[in-house]
Amino acid sequence: MTVFEHLFKQGETVAMAVYNEQGHYGVDSDVFFSFPCECKNGDWFVKTGLEISEYSQEKIKTSEIELVEERMNAMEILYQ
Repeated sequence: MTVFEHLFKQGETVAMAVYNEQGHYGVDSDVFFSFPCECKNGDWFVKTGLEISEYSQEKIKTSEIELVEERMNAMEILYQ
């Protein structure tokens, strides 16, 4: 039994901060971001195709911009 199976019910939607390789919901790839995820059979996946309100999309974009700026600042420090 995996950690996911202990913490979440099968098919339950939960918010999880995950590495975004695919640009889910229009968010820049290569950043960790909180997405609606489903845990199933000991694994997790980002739920796609959910309708996002305009208000929520604006908040997602604001968070994305902040995270990308933080990533750029961290890279500057690392490569000084």
